[in-house]
Amino acid sequence: MNLCPTLRCCTFTVFIIFVDIIMFGISLLLYRIVNTEFLAPNPRALDTLGWKDARKIKKRGQVWRFITPVFLHASFVHLSLNLLSTIVIGTGLENGLGSWKLAILYFISSFGGILFSCVFNPLAYSVGASTAIFGLIGYYIAYLCIEWGRLGDSNPMQRFTLIIFILIILLFNIQIGVTEANVDNLGHLGGLIVGIIMGFAISENDERRDRSQSFVDFLRRSNYKNKCGIIFLFSYILVFLLIFYLLVEV
Repeated sequence: MNLCPTLRCCTFTVFIIFVDIIMFGISLLLYRIVNTEFLAPNPRALDTLGWKDARKIKKRGQVWRFITPVFLHASFVHLSLNLLSTIVIGTGLENGLGSWKLAILYFISSFGGILFSCVFNPLAYSVGASTAIFGLIGYYIAYLCIEWGRLGDSNPMQRFTLIIFILIILLFNIQIGVTEANVDNLGHLGGLIVGIIMGFAISENDERRDRSQSFVDFLRRSNYKNKCGIIFLFSYILVFLLIFYLLVEV
């Protein structure tokens, strides 16, 4: 797996970058820019566009807030750092997985991270692509576990390189969570967990498989590891949805 191949047009990674930039521009145009950080959208604008608000999700049925926070950012610096992470991680994964698998990994990790945050930190408002980015990091962790033996056989340095890459990206994104406003570290943790589960659900020795295969072909060729990952993924989503809607007070 190439960790950072050349960025190409007409890819999911480029699509996400484009959407994030457009949404940031819209958030700046709504209401007035606040002076807390350089080019920081007004919180009212972020609320209007769909930041994470567990109360509105549960009480008003605004379920789109499980997804829309991934397209919103709290400042220009926040956006820039997340775009950098998306380029570095997303291009490598898209080269190895293909566009549709990366899209599924990205959005399900984001949903799972926000759901996790709604359960354990329901009063926080948050935005950012970091929940999805931590899901991509989680996939790399799962990939390292699954392909550990093969990576060592072909080139022992591959293990070391991948471990260092994961640690650098992980620490970089943890730093973003510590320094930026309206960033939810529990959402990051949830995204990471879902990304690891997704790694087992969708990986299939991707160095040796056709990237252009369809979703139907993947399901037909799925192995025991994939099926277990899919079961764990659905169990995670079901359990946390039940906890959120039945037990969490907002």
